[in-house]
Amino acid sequence: MHPDLSHELLGSGKLGATMPKPRRPHVASPDEIKITRQGDTAIFEYADPKIATTSFAMEPGKLAKMSDAELLAYWNEHIKASDEFRRAYKFVGTEIPVGKPQVQYHELGDQWTARGDVLRCVVVNDSPEGMDDVFISIDDRDFTVAEF
Repeated sequence: MHPDLSHELLGSGKLGATMPKPRRPHVASPDEIKITRQGDTAIFEYADPKIATTSFAMEPGKLAKMSDAELLAYWNEHIKASDEFRRAYKFVGTEIPVGKPQVQYHELGDQWTARGDVLRCVVVNDSPEGMDDVFISIDDRDFTVAEF
């Protein structure tokens, strides 16, 4: 990670700001987006670098027949439909029952993963000096910040 953009979280064990996640694309006007084409994929790059650039695959041959104005209108309809879906969707998280393991170790990837969408945990800091000795306790197992 670039030192000017974020604080390294994993190496230091300290909690810090990470590189900001790109903002979600929004309905755009022609002056705020650049459209390029690669085969059957349109690439939408916003003038604002904080907004995610998106590769948008289309059915074979469709992209070649569309003007930039038609493509932008198609993109904007996609964004509107996605926004509407997110507004209407009701997420229900899966919580693993108390007494059952909430995390499981995957040897092939050498990592722990959550079994559900919710983790019951305790964040503990034993250091009076700051965040140097932070760990996260889940199911009686302590994870360092890097492991978590």
